[in-house]
Amino acid sequence: MKALIHKSAAKGVITAPPSKSMAHRLLICAGLANGVSVISGVEASEDVKATISCLKSLGVECEYSNGTVHGNGSIKPQETLNCNECGSTLRFFVPICLLSDTERTLTGSSRLMARPLDIYKAMCEENGLQYSLEGGVLKVKGVIKSGTYSLPANVSSQFISGLLFALPLAEGD
Repeated sequence: MKALIHKSAAKGVITAPPSKSMAHRLLICAGLANGVSVISGVEASEDVKATISCLKSLGVECEYSNGTVHGNGSIKPQETLNCNECGSTLRFFVPICLLSDTERTLTGSSRLMARPLDIYKAMCEENGLQYSLEGGVLKVKGVIKSGTYSLPANVSSQFISGLLFALPLAEGD
């Protein structure tokens, strides 16, 4: 088979694939906000489904079918937060789970729970918060306080985003 290709101008319309990283952040912001947020262009990947599941475990009304997230601004975990295999979800929700003095349980695949979380362990120890990772189950308890937090410059932005989600909801400045 022979093909002849001629020089020509490119034309057409394409849709850029959505950013899964931004989708997580948009969903969590919408879920923590009061009112209704409409988010479009989010693909319901397994990781995004894990974030939606964790929001629901926090008591947030969240339906993906029409791209609408109903945020009630209230953190009331009724069950374990299952992060499945999503490191972003786990790292985002640890500080959020520290917004009230109730023990919170986060789980996921064995591979996920073996990923580094030392940043949060150190933060919890420094601030008198409970942190226990045993048998692939992470339990945290305590109330994150407002103030200044320092993290090493080489950490994933997921740790910083997790703090940025929680700290504005903590009491104080």
